[in-house]
Amino acid sequence: MSESPTKRLARPAAIVWLIDGNEANACRLEQFCAVLGPGETARLGRFIRPERRKQYVLGRMLLRQAVSHFTGLSATSIGVIEREGNSPQLRLPSSCVTPQFSISHSAQWVACAASAEVPLGLDIESVKRERDVANAAEAAFSMHERQYVMEADGEERLARFYRVWTVKEALFKLESSQGTKASVLDVAGPRGMHMQGATWWSTVLPHAGLCITLCAAVPLQDVQLHIVLPGRLSNS
Repeated sequence: MSESPTKRLARPAAIVWLIDGNEANACRLEQFCAVLGPGETARLGRFIRPERRKQYVLGRMLLRQAVSHFTGLSATSIGVIEREGNSPQLRLPSSCVTPQFSISHSAQWVACAASAEVPLGLDIESVKRERDVANAAEAAFSMHERQYVMEADGEERLARFYRVWTVKEALFKLESSQGTKASVLDVAGPRGMHMQGATWWSTVLPHAGLCITLCAAVPLQDVQLHIVLPGRLSNS
C-alpha cells in the first residue's frame, strides 16, 4: 500500500482512501473545518461527541481528496450538498465527471471509496475480538448466514462474522446509491458465503485491524487501498 494515489486507473476500477483519525490533531481539524460548506458546517454543529465530529470532518476531506483525484479540482472548489437521510451530493462544474463514492467509519478509522463511473457501497468495521458473535449473528443475520459463521471456530468464526456484516452493510449502501429501495439481502446460503450476485460484486480488502468490504454494481478490474496521513490531505 502506498500513501498517495497513482494516476487514474483503467476503468472500471476503484480506490479506497483510509485515514486513522488518531493521527489528526486539533489544529489540523480546524483547518479542515474551514473548507466545509454551509450545509456541512450546520450538520457538524449537531454532532455532540468529539469522535463523531472528527469522523465527519475527515470523511468530508477524504471525499474531497477522492473527487480531486478524478477531476483535478482543488478541495475548496468542490461543493458538497447535505441531504437528510441520504448520502451527500456533489456540486461540480458541468465540465467535470462526477465520481461515484461511498464513505464509512468505525472507531478512529474513516474511509472513502470512489470510482470514475461505477456505483459503490463501502463498509469498514473495527474488529473487536471480544465481540459476542453468537448473539450479534442471531440478532442480525439470516439462518444461512448464522450457520456460515457458527460452523467455524476461533479466529475464523470472527473473520466470517465480519465478512458477512460488512458485505451486508456495503450492499445496502450500494443499493441506496443507485436510487433503488435498499433491502437487506442474504449473503450466505447452504454452500457458503456469496461474494457477488446478479447485480452486485464485492471484495474484502486486507487490513490488520479492520474488515473492509467494497461492493460495486459490476465486477471491478482493480481496487486499490491507500493509507492517507492527515498531513497529506489538502485543504486548499
